[in-house]
Amino acid sequence: MHSTAEPWAISVNECNAQLAYGCIALLTKELRENMCNLTLTQPAKDATLPEATCYAAKSWIEHVCLITNPSKDLRDTVDRFMRKHLLHWIEVLSIMKYNVAPSLLSKLLEYVQKHSSGSELYSFVQDADRFARYFADTIRMHPLLVYCSALPFTPHDTIIYKTFHHDGLPHVVASVKPKWTTLLRAIYNHKDEAIAVAFSPDGSRIALGSSGGNVQVWDILTGQPALPLLEGHKSPVWSVSFSPDGSKIASGSWDGTVRVWDAVTGQTTLSLARGPRDPVHSVAFSPDGSKIVSGSYEGVLRVWDAITGQPTLPPLEGHGNSVRSVSFSPDGSRIVSGSDDKTILVWDALTGQRTTLPPINNNDGVRSVSFSPDGSRIVAELHDRSVWAWNADTGHPHEDETCHPCRMGDSPAQIPHFSVDANSRLYPSILPAAFPFHRNSAVGHHPSCILAKEIPGILRVPISIMFPS
Repeated sequence: MHSTAEPWAISVNECNAQLAYGCIALLTKELRENMCNLTLTQPAKDATLPEATCYAAKSWIEHVCLITNPSKDLRDTVDRFMRKHLLHWIEVLSIMKYNVAPSLLSKLLEYVQKHSSGSELYSFVQDADRFARYFADTIRMHPLLVYCSALPFTPHDTIIYKTFHHDGLPHVVASVKPKWTTLLRAIYNHKDEAIAVAFSPDGSRIALGSSGGNVQVWDILTGQPALPLLEGHKSPVWSVSFSPDGSKIASGSWDGTVRVWDAVTGQTTLSLARGPRDPVHSVAFSPDGSKIVSGSYEGVLRVWDAITGQPTLPPLEGHGNSVRSVSFSPDGSRIVSGSDDKTILVWDALTGQRTTLPPINNNDGVRSVSFSPDGSRIVAELHDRSVWAWNADTGHPHEDETCHPCRMGDSPAQIPHFSVDANSRLYPSILPAAFPFHRNSAVGHHPSCILAKEIPGILRVPISIMFPS
């Protein structure tokens, strides 16, 4: 590209616009249903497509999203193309084994929201994004299933169903809801029961700790493993946590060890042994990623250097039963721990000095505890699903602040939700996207729902994931 004003010079913006128009024009000309004349009994592995079609299919959204100020004509061109060829395009990506429709549509949705929020195009792309996420695993099995399986089972009051379904396709008359439910997609873990879950800081992956002693890392948009199975624990993994920069994963196991994994390569970088008689129930990174705290079945906390693996404090003793949850304050100066012994302790992260929060009028143990995002409150969820809050500085309780369970999401979009059949499901947020979510609070055991509580000055605080009663 030239920086001069000569006639042959072209800006990066103009270049991407021309490439976007060119890709869309080629696809509009070439795309049709069943591009390779396949049958459902015929595997698509031998199907081939022209190289130009493949490039256009996987790149047109990338070029569109690089245009800094899209014209109305470009937006209209994208709208017309998608309303006619969305399913054909998804079919082509499936033929190519390039299963990125969910991630590409998610990127396009963010772009359209920025430049054309509230438009008909935005509504269409939003619906297309839900469709691609929900049926990603189905479409991956065979390209033609986008027409004869995914579309018929799409909610009938949605834009996608109304735009593309016709009398020549199967019509499902029962068990299809009229609108999209809160379920975004299911991630299937067929090997072991999923026990613990954590989001990566950028929200693109989830780590699952399993009853089989392994950790699995999944790409949220594609539903595919982001890493090979992380193996090393000899007993169930009860807690997982990403470091704040997303580069590491810590896992705590019933075998008495905390393992730290490289989140890019999957290699073990540290193995911290507590001892076989001290099973690990909870783990968390400090906000700067320099420390790891673990809570054990025996009621003891240990704080480790996340680089060297050396203890930074003596064992922190004070609980009389299993430590279900641990969390650092946002500034890293304090650690809070909640136990089955019905107590919540606050520790100085430098000295280990202990403070006990005033007891609550409740006979249940603590399932989860966390600081609020601004560090002003400590919020705990008990086994009976009630939520209690304290002033983090004074320790004064707010006894009227209890709540009922409800599902809510991560900023920007989702929280993980488990069923006991070892499948992980993702639900969209019910709160504004600007909500300051404390990511560590989305880590729990045997989860089924998320708790939220209206607290003055914090909006709603996500507490934990719980096992259904």
